[in-house]
Amino acid sequence: MSRTALAAATALGVVAWAGRATAQLHADVDLEAGAMERLLSSRPAGRNDPSPGPMFELSGHVAVVPLLRAGAYVSFDLSPVGGEDTREILSAGFSGRLYSPWPRGNWRAWFSLGFGYAASHAPAYASATASSGGFFEVPVGVGASLRLARSFELIGDLGTRIGFGFSGSMYNQSPSPPAGNDSFGAFLVVGAAYEL
Repeated sequence: MSRTALAAATALGVVAWAGRATAQLHADVDLEAGAMERLLSSRPAGRNDPSPGPMFELSGHVAVVPLLRAGAYVSFDLSPVGGEDTREILSAGFSGRLYSPWPRGNWRAWFSLGFGYAASHAPAYASATASSGGFFEVPVGVGASLRLARSFELIGDLGTRIGFGFSGSMYNQSPSPPAGNDSFGAFLVVGAAYEL
């Protein structure tokens, strides 16, 4: 048997097995809270990375095929920079989840990947003027859930957001941005999911 035939048979077996699984649901709505720490590139000398700040996320996904869901997210996080200002970042975009066929039962695990846009704003303070900007982001992460009831799950996500394509006064000031570019962010959130 050739490798191609063996790979095709294995893939069909996994899809057929997952199609029979009664735990595969059709949609979910998630509400999570946690912390995000953004790491800045191109930051001026003497400026530190922001401290971790609170993060909130609302997302929803619909099953496309067994073990694969597509959906959207919106999130908000505060990013305190050196005690002098706190940046507010609102993100929204599309996301997908690829579920693992293991573990089974009340536990589930997934890999997530998305693409979105983040709008950032830093209000005026005594020593700084207001600035705003935006950038594209690619959220990447892993998650898990524990089913507590037929339609209710506890969930958690650990991941990163990769930023690029920066624009606006927050990011495009010469010779370097006031705080730096939000090129990387790490987050950990926990919350609840309602399964439809």
